[in-house]
Amino acid sequence: ALAFNPHQSTAAFAGMTNSGAAGNNQIIRVDNLGNGNQVLDISPAVNLGVANSVVTDIKVDLFDTSGDTIYATFGDYANNRILKTTDGGNNWTSISNNLPNIPLFQVINDPENANTLYVGSELGLWVGIKSGNTYNWEQFDYGPAFTRVIDLVWNNNELYIGTHGRGTFKAVKNPIELSLIKFIATNSSCDLDNILDRGESGKLMVELKNNSAKNFDQVEVSFNEPNFVNFTDANQSISLPGFSSQTIALPTSLGGQASCLANLTIPVTVTANGRSFETEFNVLTAANETTVQGTFSDGAENSSSQLKSVLTLGNDGWIRATDSVNSGNNSWFTTNENIFSDKSLVTPWLTFDDGGNVLEFAMSYDTEGDSTQHWDGLVLEMRLLGSDLWFDIGHLSSIPYDGQLFTNNTAQTQFAWSGTQLDWREATINLGTQYTGKTAQIRFRMVSDGTTSQDGFWLDDISISRVYTAEQASCDACISDNNSVVPNKGLWYDPARDGHGFIIESFGANNLFYTLFYTFDDNGDPEWFNSLTTLEGGVLNPDFLTGTIDAVTYDYSVDPALVDPLVGDDTLDGRLSINFNNADIRNHPACQDGTARNLDFSALATWRLNEVEQTWCIEPLISDQARPEPDFGSGWWAGIDDNGWGYSLAQTGDLMIAFIFYYDATGKPRWSTGLKTGFKANESITIPMSDVFGYGRTQPLIETTAVSSGSLTLNLSNMLRDLDTDGTTSVDITYQGAEGGRWLRENVKIMNLLQEH
Repeated sequence: ALAFNPHQSTAAFAGMTNSGAAGNNQIIRVDNLGNGNQVLDISPAVNLGVANSVVTDIKVDLFDTSGDTIYATFGDYANNRILKTTDGGNNWTSISNNLPNIPLFQVINDPENANTLYVGSELGLWVGIKSGNTYNWEQFDYGPAFTRVIDLVWNNNELYIGTHGRGTFKAVKNPIELSLIKFIATNSSCDLDNILDRGESGKLMVELKNNSAKNFDQVEVSFNEPNFVNFTDANQSISLPGFSSQTIALPTSLGGQASCLANLTIPVTVTANGRSFETEFNVLTAANETTVQGTFSDGAENSSSQLKSVLTLGNDGWIRATDSVNSGNNSWFTTNENIFSDKSLVTPWLTFDDGGNVLEFAMSYDTEGDSTQHWDGLVLEMRLLGSDLWFDIGHLSSIPYDGQLFTNNTAQTQFAWSGTQLDWREATINLGTQYTGKTAQIRFRMVSDGTTSQDGFWLDDISISRVYTAEQASCDACISDNNSVVPNKGLWYDPARDGHGFIIESFGANNLFYTLFYTFDDNGDPEWFNSLTTLEGGVLNPDFLTGTIDAVTYDYSVDPALVDPLVGDDTLDGRLSINFNNADIRNHPACQDGTARNLDFSALATWRLNEVEQTWCIEPLISDQARPEPDFGSGWWAGIDDNGWGYSLAQTGDLMIAFIFYYDATGKPRWSTGLKTGFKANESITIPMSDVFGYGRTQPLIETTAVSSGSLTLNLSNMLRDLDTDGTTSVDITYQGAEGGRWLRENVKIMNLLQEH
């Protein structure tokens, strides 16, 4: 082992192999290095039990600028495998404490915390926190099995871990990762678009993810308020088991004086197991974000380009240049660096539309490579949403790669454009239709080894056809009033009327909401009604207008692609009003019937069907915190050419709850429901479905009965309200009541009809 003193350039330390029972010259210090080279034996005392052990590492403490604090680690299976001196080696003490009696190979300071050490051992990585004159040690779960760790190197705030035969890993000090999911409005007269606008209040959904196997019984999270933002519960506490995640709903409001298009930074302090760290997330406010369909193009002409330079290694990322262009005034350029480098020009997330997708770009390059060997070059790769795996698509190009890269770079042995081709060439890559409905990123990735004398790589006129792309955000001028309660979207029910329920969804504009009332008739058979109403002052249909509940039947004799098959009941006096204002709810008799409820999140649903009128106290079935991201819960249909039926989906984690609203053989509306775990985007899931039979709306509560009715298969990709990209379904359900009737659709396209949650 060898160490130089970082605080004194003329001092160094060396550790020897086992040197006999006396321990002579086991560790030496060299003073006046390069001049007098004075050697001093500073070996630990024999009674520490390390005299016969190999010295595996020596480190001088980063924080003690005198250079007198030194650490040494030792091999062999015995105690006292790590020693510390604070007087330059005159006296050593053990700081092994609760470490197992195993060989240690490396020790290193935490560069930001003088009281923390990391050691590499025969059983993985350990973290030591100073406690008095010793350290308390914990095993750090950094990814692989607890194998031998033989090297530790810091790079900024990331610790690189070299193992014996298990590869190299990168660890972060803080196992808890924090990220913003989205904003959900609870009081707003604006557009309910999951962006915090001025005057709005609601919940910032913040996910905490534990990337380790450690169980944190108590994680304290403190949010600090930037200007114009108010948190009503800024300090929250949760438990976070190993490799789990949990969503915090942070009650938030934004003042009307806030700026448009502000990107606010929210500082956060996270404390777990007595250790705290600072992090942050950003919130875009007072903005509108739209998605456009067409060709994504970038010719490096726009300074606010959506292409991003990602520098993994090296000094220089991608920049807009003027020295060489294919068209216009600018191109994208990155240097062929004279050091190891890896830098990518990355597109935003793109969703591929139907009809085939073609990538085109122009390139010119001067990189280190020739006809016999390619050291540096550019590879073209793509990854799909939900995966960290980048795969090559450059091999599909009309201009083939020049050859295979050498093994001395971060894209070793991959094929690449390499060498010198200074004449601009235009490449085409036909991706076909295999990615229709999928969302992906594409990156142009330039890598280099440790030496070069070439200039670099130019790109221009990049385009990808038939894609959906998020446009740059624009200002949302709306300032919300303070009297517009917004309901929780999705499933609602009255615990005293179990089996009946309401599905409340937003159209996403003009405060228009669609409600499905699923219920039972007086015979206990399932039936459903439609309602389309406007939210005013926290109430759907505050005037209780007639015609706000529709009863329809299905006409099988017509072609739904040519004629609307739905037949309305003109004789029905149907009305529905739902009040979400808590002050009106808490003391209402419907909510004071002795049934256990959470009145903080309840609503009053008043319905009328001809002469029958009742008010129910309803509450959400799924809380906002329980929803995943992305959340495919919403209303889905097969488009105008197959109108009249559809799904309501509710999702929590990977559990998908499905209601299908269809018709029996006589055309009467029926509903069937089912659920299944294991849902994943872009993958098929088959859900067993059941017809539910219960009790009439005015009858006493009884237990419902579920009878198997068939199945439905879902494969969902997006929520773009586009039949070509959103998803497909197959459904085969036979109504189990006396009327019978089979509802069959095979591999048809579906899309979300209503706003996503």
